[in-house]
Amino acid sequence: MIEGDRAHIFITANSPGEIAGWVAPVVEELKRRDPTASITVALPPCQYASGSEIEVASRTPGVDRVVRIKTLLREALFSGGAHRSRGRGSCVLYLGGDALYAVLLSKLLRLPACAYIGKPRWRKHFARYMVADERARSRFLEAGVEPERIETVGHLGLDSVRIGAGREEIVRRLAGEADDAEIVTFLPGSRPVEIEFLIPFFIETAEIMRELCPETIFCFAVSPFADRKLLAASVGRAGARIGRSGDLVCSGGCRIQLETENPQEAMCVSRLVITIPGTNNLQIAAMGVPMLIITPLNQAERIPMDGLLGMLDYRIFPVGLIKRRLILGMKKRVKYVSLPNIIAGREIVPEMLDILRPGDVAEKAVSLLRNPERRAEIVRDLHEITRDRGAAGRIADLILGEGARTPQEARGP
Repeated sequence: MIEGDRAHIFITANSPGEIAGWVAPVVEELKRRDPTASITVALPPCQYASGSEIEVASRTPGVDRVVRIKTLLREALFSGGAHRSRGRGSCVLYLGGDALYAVLLSKLLRLPACAYIGKPRWRKHFARYMVADERARSRFLEAGVEPERIETVGHLGLDSVRIGAGREEIVRRLAGEADDAEIVTFLPGSRPVEIEFLIPFFIETAEIMRELCPETIFCFAVSPFADRKLLAASVGRAGARIGRSGDLVCSGGCRIQLETENPQEAMCVSRLVITIPGTNNLQIAAMGVPMLIITPLNQAERIPMDGLLGMLDYRIFPVGLIKRRLILGMKKRVKYVSLPNIIAGREIVPEMLDILRPGDVAEKAVSLLRNPERRAEIVRDLHEITRDRGAAGRIADLILGEGARTPQEARGP
């Protein structure tokens, strides 16, 4: 499977946040340092996936091959493992999914395994752990991981912002000539369960907000992972349609711009972004844009979760009932759901975690739009927690340097 002296790096990851927020910036930095490196992205099974990961990962610059992990494991098993002439830096790099697959792949390929991860999984099998911050490092030390195997690299999501146009050009595209336009952007998610629920929910929210703030320009930032047919079907169920110019025309008269080419551009010029928890929270934070994080528990049984329950169909009795009760029960124990608040350990951006109505979200969003002091405070706090960037470059340096081996291997016998 592995030939030649160049570096061969096998990245395990799945779900939209991992592919777009973690894999893309790491691959870019790896290729910047070593253009000859061969990079394979292996996708493990994942209940958080959107179904479009292979297509989007294949379009990621610098990725040489995208394959399902089971196929790669089978190839490694029958090829007898890695070729001995592998280049320096060759390794298995865990960037998401079940860590077991990265461990198995490293054993079959006879390559060291490294992980960018928040919890110390499979402690005896990873040569190097790369963690986001000192709080995560403390968790690893408390679990008995040797200090020399832990590197604090920063938050990867901060490195995944890609804006290709200037502010004036973006505003002109979304709002015509109104350079001072008040743009509110909704992120309706990428997984089918999110699109089916959030598209009608956000359309109704926008219509209510339009009554209160008639000058506001509304936009849907559509993820590249989102199924376009499902998107159109969800729009139709909400009583709206996609107009000739590509925007949404709602039954109540509200028009919503659709940004499908570069959703981050719509986010960066917004007065407010309304979204659900995820990697995009860090991307929005890196842009310094105020956001409102909502977690509707209206269909709690459909929310992806870890463990056996997350793998079972919620429509199988009593799986849905158990999931719903578990998730609604956890609501009281969860302090924060958005990454900016989790990182800061306090509320920087407002959150709404409950069974929600569009009117609830519209009221909260309008109060933020009418409170520039609160939005300015959010921006200041976001700048404070996003100063330390460059995690992707640090990971690339570790992988292509001595970091892909254990400290003992690096020193030699």
